[in-house]
Amino acid sequence: MSTTIATTPLAAKQDVQVYEGVLELMGELFFATLEPGNRYVTKPLILNTALYYALGYARGPYVNRATDRRSKRQQPTYVEDTAALADQIYVSVARPLTRLRFTTENANARGDDYVQRNQPEKQMNSPTGKIGTRKQIQPGAKFRFFVLAFGGAVPDLPSYVRVGKKRTKALIEWNLLQVRQHSGSFMMNHPVLVDDLARMPIGDIRFSRMIPFDVIEQGRFEGPYCSFTCTDGEEVRLPADLQFLRRWRA
Repeated sequence: MSTTIATTPLAAKQDVQVYEGVLELMGELFFATLEPGNRYVTKPLILNTALYYALGYARGPYVNRATDRRSKRQQPTYVEDTAALADQIYVSVARPLTRLRFTTENANARGDDYVQRNQPEKQMNSPTGKIGTRKQIQPGAKFRFFVLAFGGAVPDLPSYVRVGKKRTKALIEWNLLQVRQHSGSFMMNHPVLVDDLARMPIGDIRFSRMIPFDVIEQGRFEGPYCSFTCTDGEEVRLPADLQFLRRWRA
C-alpha cells in the first residue's frame, strides 16, 4: 500500500480532507487493552496505534525489541515507523457503532521465561502451563474512525485490513466528508490519544485508561478545530492540530 506525501510544512497547511472509515469485524477481535492479573480484556475501542499498521501507514518489525538484555520490557517503534507521514496523515481512534458482543475463553498466560535451555542439571518440572482468560469482541461489530489528510496528501484507503493480536480480517467502507474549519470553544466528541493533543482540554473530560496509551473520549477545548457530518448524521468535532504521538516527537 502506498501514501502520497505532500511537502507543505506543518505550519503552512490550511486545507484538510476527512475520510470516514466504517470498519466491520469478520472475526473475533482481541487486544490486551487491560491486563488485570492473568485476565486480558479487550476494551470497546481500537487505538490508532493499531490502525496505522493495519492501513499500511506504518511499517515496523513484527516483534518489538527489548529495552535491554536484563529487561523483558518491550519498546515499540511507533514514532520511527510513522515519521514519513506524521505531518500529513492523522488516523483517529475507532469507536463502536453497534452494540458489542463479547466472548471469554481460556488462553495461555505463560511468558517466555518458561523456555528451558538444554542443560539437564538445571531443568525445572514440566509441564509449565499457566492459564488465563481472554475477553474478545465477536464478529459483526462495526467501528467508526477518521483519516485526516493535510496539505494535499492522498492516503491509501484499503477495503480490507487485518487488525488485533489475532490479525482479524475486517472490511472498511470509506466516505469523503465535507469539512468546516473554525476557531474557538468546542466540545471534542470523538476519542483521541492524550499524546496526540497539542493542548489539554479545559473541562468536561471523559477519560479511559488503556494500554499502551490513554484516551480522552470527550472534552471541551479552546482553539482551531474542524467539524464534519458523518453519513448517519452525527456531527463530529476534532482539534485541527492533531498529530499522532505529538508529545513523543518533541
